Amino acid sequence: MINRVQPSPLNTLLNKCLCRPNPHPEDAVLNKERTLLVALSTVPYCNASTTQWSLLQSFYSKVAAVIIDSDSRLSECPRIGSHWQNVGFQGCDPATDFRGTGILGLVQLYSMAINLSENKLREVVHLSRTEPNDFPLAVVGINITALLVTRLRTGDLLESAIICHGYLKAINKLHEACILAFCKQWKDEKCTIKDCQHLLNSMSTTFFNSRHISDTI
Repeated sequence: MINRVQPSPLNTLLNKCLCRPNPHPEDAVLNKERTLLVALSTVPYCNASTTQWSLLQSFYSKVAAVIIDSDSRLSECPRIGSHWQNVGFQGCDPATDFRGTGILGLVQLYSMAINLSENKLREVVHLSRTEPNDFPLAVVGINITALLVTRLRTGDLLESAIICHGYLKAINKLHEACILAFCKQWKDEKCTIKDCQHLLNSMSTTFFNSRHISDTI
């Protein structure tokens, strides 16, 4: 079990000086959920899990539907193949891309594909595939999950979890918001693949500050 998040003495002092309400300590339910999510980030993709395959297949179907016209081709989704690169994985086996975030990365890709509006998802997918400014959508989404896992470990997302009534709801909202922010900056700055890691690193210090997170939620 991860230790519960408690307000630091400095934050408590600042709250008093600025007449802000004191933050709530993390209760047992939220702590248990945060512990579970961090644990999921270490669990590798399992080929024997029909649930995990269903999530992966659903992500593929939602994203591929934007770029594939044929229903018959859309229904063809073998576990291994070059078709995974069409939706932003690095190679023919998407499981290898989940090594850094475990199945939590898969859960968040599924959530993004399901919860973004049809128009937003279409914009994101088309942007990710427009040369020479294309980028690997699934890989970017997984990298954003990695940023969120870091914040989960340190307890920085407690306020967001309280507002959203749960950590999973909070990180899924933040994941979607970060994808959209990434795409906006990518488009505005006409980024190319060589800028991808720099942009992700920049977002880890600018997007994930407490004020920005509060505004996003």
